[in-house]
Amino acid sequence: MTSTDTTIVFTGTNFYTLGYTATASFKGIDATSVTLDSATQATITFDGGVPINSVTDQSRDNRPNLIFKLDNSPTLFYALNTGDFLKNFVNPFKLTSSSKELKCSFNGGCELDMKGTSGVQTLFRSAPKTNYIKVCEQRCEYDDAKSTPGNIKC
Repeated sequence: MTSTDTTIVFTGTNFYTLGYTATASFKGIDATSVTLDSATQATITFDGGVPINSVTDQSRDNRPNLIFKLDNSPTLFYALNTGDFLKNFVNPFKLTSSSKELKCSFNGGCELDMKGTSGVQTLFRSAPKTNYIKVCEQRCEYDDAKSTPGNIKC
């Protein structure tokens, strides 16, 4: 497996390609899409970036999952993930910058811009009730339409 800011590529042998639908998840977050490139490769895309992952998070439940479902059947087949997981998927959260000298009234109405690790958008999008930003003890409402994989706006 390898990854970029928004994709994970599974490589292996004998992937189910005909009559199966492929899905994937990572850290409990469903992939936006899965493309079966061939019987030996599948590309998993997360529009908001590959989910945040720390170097200490090594459990099997927190590894990428590639699942093949036989069409019109409840049967699921899982691609085994036995490679060097940590080498390819360390993506810890980092905040690199935010709006400077932002001045707002007590009514709000201004936009806070925070740049960080690609995947931060997936984090905010997947669980907005638990993943949020506070400014002056008030929730800054996450704006998915204006955010990108490495840039959060609220």
